[in-house]
Amino acid sequence: VDFQANHATYPEVLQEAGYRTGYIGKWHIPSLGIGPGPRPGFDTWISYEGGGSHFDEVFNVDGETVVSTGYQADVLTDRAIEFVQEEGSGEPFLLVVGFKNPHGPLEPAPRHLGALQGAPLSLPESAADPLETLLPLYRRLRQQRSSQHAIGDPAAFLEDCRRYWE
Repeated sequence: VDFQANHATYPEVLQEAGYRTGYIGKWHIPSLGIGPGPRPGFDTWISYEGGGSHFDEVFNVDGETVVSTGYQADVLTDRAIEFVQEEGSGEPFLLVVGFKNPHGPLEPAPRHLGALQGAPLSLPESAADPLETLLPLYRRLRQQRSSQHAIGDPAAFLEDCRRYWE
């Protein structure tokens, strides 16, 4: 069932109140078979199907397919700046920007890759918390050693932190 078919969302409410609305980036809600197209409540829609890529993404821009080149976060940032600076738009606005960057695989922009290499990092104090005190999700992550974002391997966890921060 499509949630928006039966419920007004905050973008729709703001749009009805005179706001210019935009969504740019990763749409974290399943499309339920209706595809990555524009969703109700947004005047501007720039998104993509699935998990996306850090580079050279195929975007749905207001219902049209647009292939971009370059680092996706840079492309999305440029589009967000264009939205905010749109000439002649004195009305209030809502802009939501969803970046892929914090999602795996962790891949910083080439200009930042390695920026923290050799930087002293330490595990948070909570890394030593006993397993039985952790919530089930964190208990599973602590016990895994080979999956992405597994914190059971301190060196791998610190490398994930470096890539995330870069």
